[in-house]
Amino acid sequence: KYLSDKSIEKRKQAATEVGEIVEDLVSQNKEPDIKKLIEEFAIMTNEENPQRRRTGLYGISAVAVALNDKGTSDYLTLLLNPVMNKFSDREPKVQLAACDAMFNILMV
Repeated sequence: KYLSDKSIEKRKQAATEVGEIVEDLVSQNKEPDIKKLIEEFAIMTNEENPQRRRTGLYGISAVAVALNDKGTSDYLTLLLNPVMNKFSDREPKVQLAACDAMFNILMV
């Protein structure tokens, strides 16, 4: 819910919560659940509402940061495809969110 908030502080808090969920899933070896979470965020990137598209990108970004060195490469295709598709989005804020997400995917 807060990933789509206008307040950057609330978005950061929500991203931290997503990260904790991902870290728990990694520690429990629940790869299918991690993939499902990424897929849910990817679906959001195709919504009609630009805010929902950005929310999906923020979620993908949070997952990538949480995976860090715990196997981001295992999920690279799932993480990259929805982000790459948003570089040509008609909304500049969505394009910016895609750039941020790409940065977070590549930095880990």
